[in-house]
Amino acid sequence: MTRVVHAGHVAAGSVGDRVWFYRHMLPAAAAGHDWAAVTMRGYEPSDVLKGWLGSRRETSVGGKPVMPDFDDYDVVVVSPSADLAWKRWVQRLRQSGTVVLADTDDYYQAILDLRPDARQMVNRWYELLREVDGVICATTFTESKHKDHNQRTYVCRTGLDTDTYALPRGERDHVVIGFAGNPVEHAHTAPRWAPAIINVMDRHPTTRFRSVGLPLADWLRPRFGDRCDHVGVVGLNAYPAELNEMDIILSPSAEGDLFRGKSDLRWLQASALGIPTVADTRTYSDVRHRETGMTATASATAERCLEELVTDPELRCELGQRARAYVREHRDVKVAVREWESVFDAVAPATAEA
Repeated sequence: MTRVVHAGHVAAGSVGDRVWFYRHMLPAAAAGHDWAAVTMRGYEPSDVLKGWLGSRRETSVGGKPVMPDFDDYDVVVVSPSADLAWKRWVQRLRQSGTVVLADTDDYYQAILDLRPDARQMVNRWYELLREVDGVICATTFTESKHKDHNQRTYVCRTGLDTDTYALPRGERDHVVIGFAGNPVEHAHTAPRWAPAIINVMDRHPTTRFRSVGLPLADWLRPRFGDRCDHVGVVGLNAYPAELNEMDIILSPSAEGDLFRGKSDLRWLQASALGIPTVADTRTYSDVRHRETGMTATASATAERCLEELVTDPELRCELGQRARAYVREHRDVKVAVREWESVFDAVAPATAEA
């Protein structure tokens, strides 16, 4: 049996914590592998991870970096880090005969479109991709881009623990349009569909709007008052319940390769709850129009989709149930982990225990 540990680098901030959870802890737990959150400079994981800390193997570095010893594993999965101590640790693991794989859910070069000052960080990430034995990518798009830096690339799509999203749907006398996403990157996506939200809410006084993370509801409140509700960044254990307060979830995207490389987590989460999604297929390519959601790119198209979903409760229910069935069958982490296991079998050293 191949001995595997997912040793994700937890960076300061809730976004880094979420990436570690979905790309390291969740697949590791589903496969029965060990997992670790390796922190640098004494960083304490944010409130996002509260509720998930009890069973993890944690290595807190703090101060002078002293990297963990994972020599007893055949394969170590790491997340890229710009810290040079991280690179030296990876080199030491490989020199000891351990197979090291890097996992990534981003196309790094495109990050420079939003953060031109991040070139040194991006360059160091790419140095690590060239250093490791192979690169695991969350999407086929990122795999095609990262092949320029490492010829051994694999696609392991993000999975979801759908059981944690098996919540009852309550009855209400209004329709809640919702959006959830981190306040940094999605400041470039969600406002694109703001005209659609405004026009639909103007026509239908029984609609409400709710946002989690990005304060989109606060931007709409001057026009719609208490019909808008905003919740800040919430812990992963509370996240399904917050989304469950919505009846339609928007999943916009934007021009540029950064968003083409993102995983389709928002649609997975909405679908696992049985909530229909209006999604931009530039990021959410698995969504099938009128089968597992509704698709739109331009705001005008999103508005037509919203109008139909707001006025047709049977359609909302039908699309939500189809999406839930699809995600449970094809994207639950217990299914998605098979892609990871096939990678580990392919790269495991000949000395791995039978």
